[in-house]
Amino acid sequence: MIFDKPFIEGHISKLNQNSQPEWGILTAQHMIEHLILAFRMAIEEYKMPIYTAPEKLERYQRSLYDQTQIPKLYQNPYLRKGELEDLEFDNLDIAKAELLQYFDKYETFFTQNPTIETTHVIFGVLNKEKWDLIQYKHLDHHFRQFKLK
Repeated sequence: MIFDKPFIEGHISKLNQNSQPEWGILTAQHMIEHLILAFRMAIEEYKMPIYTAPEKLERYQRSLYDQTQIPKLYQNPYLRKGELEDLEFDNLDIAKAELLQYFDKYETFFTQNPTIETTHVIFGVLNKEKWDLIQYKHLDHHFRQFKLK
């Protein structure tokens, strides 16, 4: 698993305003802003309660270590159903730059807090190792969605 800034840059450089998804309703900019949200959650800038039932969390966390991909039409229970979230940034290029900045913030946060565990809405309380695994799976999912892989 390669999960670093060049991995992200290399894939999002192929994305433009006209990029269409293989599945789902996200636009290119919505996808990038959605990825930013995951980094914000990891560094505790955006907090939501755990949705998953406690008895399922161990199994879900074990799945981070296998080759299971996120299902194509998976619907995060906290996001709007069947409609797009509001955009935060003025355009795709700004959003892409913000994503890269959030990757840096993410790395800095966990470097400065190496033992911290923060909350993911589906996978529960995660340390940096588990966050890296879900971030990679999440990025891979959306990069495949937009044919960037």
